[in-house]
Amino acid sequence: MSNKDENREAFLRVKEKSEDDFEKNIVYISAGTLVLSLTFIEKIVDVQDSNALWVLVIAWTFLALTLIGNLLSHHVSSYFHDLCANEYDDGDENLIKNINKRNRILRIWNIVSISTLFIGITFLIVFSSINIYNI
Repeated sequence: MSNKDENREAFLRVKEKSEDDFEKNIVYISAGTLVLSLTFIEKIVDVQDSNALWVLVIAWTFLALTLIGNLLSHHVSSYFHDLCANEYDDGDENLIKNINKRNRILRIWNIVSISTLFIGITFLIVFSSINIYNI
Protein backbone atom coordinates (compact mmCIF):
# COMPACT_ATOMS: atom_id res chain seq x y z
CA MET A 1 0.00 0.00 0.00
CA SER A 2 1.37 3.40 -0.97
CA ASN A 3 1.80 6.32 1.39
CA LYS A 4 -1.07 8.10 -0.38
CA ASP A 5 -3.36 5.09 0.21
CA GLU A 6 -2.36 4.94 3.88
CA ASN A 7 -3.11 8.64 4.28
CA ARG A 8 -6.49 8.21 2.60
CA GLU A 9 -7.31 5.32 4.96
CA ALA A 10 -6.35 7.52 7.92
CA PHE A 11 -8.67 10.28 6.67
CA LEU A 12 -11.51 7.78 6.28
CA ARG A 13 -11.00 6.42 9.81
CA VAL A 14 -11.12 9.94 11.23
CA LYS A 15 -14.30 10.68 9.25
CA GLU A 16 -15.91 7.44 10.44
CA LYS A 17 -15.07 8.19 14.08
CA SER A 18 -16.42 11.71 13.70
CA GLU A 19 -19.70 10.40 12.27
CA ASP A 20 -20.02 7.85 15.08
CA ASP A 21 -19.38 10.56 17.66
CA PHE A 22 -21.95 12.80 15.98
CA GLU A 23 -24.65 10.12 16.19
CA LYS A 24 -23.83 9.37 19.83
CA ASN A 25 -23.86 13.04 20.77
CA ILE A 26 -27.22 13.62 19.10
CA VAL A 27 -28.69 10.68 21.02
CA TYR A 28 -27.13 11.78 24.33
CA ILE A 29 -28.25 15.38 23.97
CA SER A 30 -31.82 14.62 22.86
CA ALA A 31 -32.35 11.83 25.42
CA GLY A 32 -30.72 13.93 28.15
CA THR A 33 -32.94 16.87 27.30
CA LEU A 34 -36.02 14.67 27.50
CA VAL A 35 -34.96 13.38 30.92
CA LEU A 36 -34.13 16.90 32.08
CA SER A 37 -37.56 18.11 30.99
CA LEU A 38 -39.26 15.28 32.86
CA THR A 39 -37.27 16.15 35.96
CA PHE A 40 -38.23 19.81 35.55
CA ILE A 41 -41.90 18.83 35.38
CA GLU A 42 -41.64 16.46 38.34
CA LYS A 43 -39.54 18.56 40.70
CA ILE A 44 -40.03 22.20 39.78
CA VAL A 45 -43.23 22.86 37.83
CA ASP A 46 -46.52 21.17 38.63
CA VAL A 47 -48.11 20.05 35.36
CA GLN A 48 -51.56 20.89 36.73
CA ASP A 49 -50.54 24.53 37.24
CA SER A 50 -48.31 24.96 34.20
CA ASN A 51 -49.04 27.28 31.35
CA ALA A 52 -48.63 26.52 27.66
CA LEU A 53 -48.42 22.78 28.08
CA TRP A 54 -48.70 22.50 24.31
CA VAL A 55 -45.21 24.03 24.06
CA LEU A 56 -43.84 21.17 26.14
CA VAL A 57 -45.63 18.63 23.95
CA ILE A 58 -44.04 20.19 20.86
CA ALA A 59 -40.63 20.08 22.53
CA TRP A 60 -41.05 16.41 23.41
CA THR A 61 -42.27 15.64 19.90
CA PHE A 62 -39.22 17.21 18.28
CA LEU A 63 -36.85 15.54 20.73
CA ALA A 64 -38.49 12.17 20.08
CA LEU A 65 -38.27 12.80 16.32
CA THR A 66 -34.58 13.49 16.77
CA LEU A 67 -34.06 10.15 18.50
CA ILE A 68 -36.14 8.19 16.00
CA GLY A 69 -34.56 9.97 13.05
CA ASN A 70 -31.08 9.27 14.35
CA LEU A 71 -31.84 5.58 14.79
CA LEU A 72 -33.27 5.40 11.29
CA SER A 73 -30.27 7.28 9.93
CA HIS A 74 -27.97 4.65 11.37
CA HIS A 75 -30.03 1.89 9.75
CA VAL A 76 -30.11 3.65 6.37
CA SER A 77 -26.36 4.31 6.56
CA SER A 78 -25.74 0.60 7.11
CA TYR A 79 -28.01 -0.23 4.17
CA PHE A 80 -26.15 2.27 1.95
CA HIS A 81 -22.88 0.68 2.99
CA ASP A 82 -24.15 -2.74 1.91
CA LEU A 83 -25.32 -1.32 -1.42
CA CYS A 84 -21.92 0.26 -2.03
CA ALA A 85 -20.10 -2.95 -1.15
CA ASN A 86 -22.26 -4.89 -3.62
CA GLU A 87 -21.73 -2.26 -6.33
CA TYR A 88 -17.99 -2.40 -5.70
CA ASP A 89 -18.00 -6.20 -5.95
CA ASP A 90 -20.02 -6.03 -9.18
CA GLY A 91 -17.67 -3.41 -10.66
CA ASP A 92 -20.51 -0.91 -11.07
CA GLU A 93 -19.27 2.09 -13.03
CA ASN A 94 -21.65 4.38 -11.14
CA LEU A 95 -20.17 3.50 -7.74
CA ILE A 96 -18.61 6.91 -7.04
CA LYS A 97 -21.71 8.76 -8.23
CA ASN A 98 -23.92 6.56 -6.04
CA ILE A 99 -21.67 7.00 -3.00
CA ASN A 100 -21.78 10.79 -3.41
CA LYS A 101 -25.58 10.74 -3.80
CA ARG A 102 -26.02 8.60 -0.70
CA ASN A 103 -23.61 10.75 1.30
CA ARG A 104 -25.66 13.83 0.35
CA ILE A 105 -28.80 12.11 1.62
CA LEU A 106 -27.12 11.30 4.93
CA ARG A 107 -25.75 14.85 5.27
CA ILE A 108 -29.23 16.26 4.76
CA TRP A 109 -30.57 13.76 7.29
CA ASN A 110 -27.94 14.94 9.79
CA ILE A 111 -28.93 18.56 9.21
CA VAL A 112 -32.56 17.61 9.85
CA SER A 113 -31.52 15.83 13.08
CA ILE A 114 -29.65 18.90 14.26
CA SER A 115 -32.65 21.07 13.35
CA THR A 116 -35.20 18.92 15.19
CA LEU A 117 -32.90 18.83 18.23
CA PHE A 118 -32.51 22.63 18.14
CA ILE A 119 -36.27 23.15 17.75
CA GLY A 120 -37.03 20.73 20.60
CA ILE A 121 -34.57 22.43 22.93
CA THR A 122 -35.87 25.85 21.94
CA PHE A 123 -39.47 24.89 22.73
CA LEU A 124 -38.34 23.39 26.04
CA ILE A 125 -36.58 26.64 26.94
CA VAL A 126 -39.71 28.59 26.00
CA PHE A 127 -41.89 26.31 28.16
CA SER A 128 -39.46 26.58 31.07
CA SER A 129 -39.26 30.36 30.73
CA ILE A 130 -43.02 30.72 30.70
CA ASN A 131 -43.49 28.52 33.74
CA ILE A 132 -40.51 29.51 35.85
CA TYR A 133 -42.40 32.63 36.91
CA ASN A 134 -45.25 30.55 38.39
CA ILE A 135 -43.02 28.99 41.06
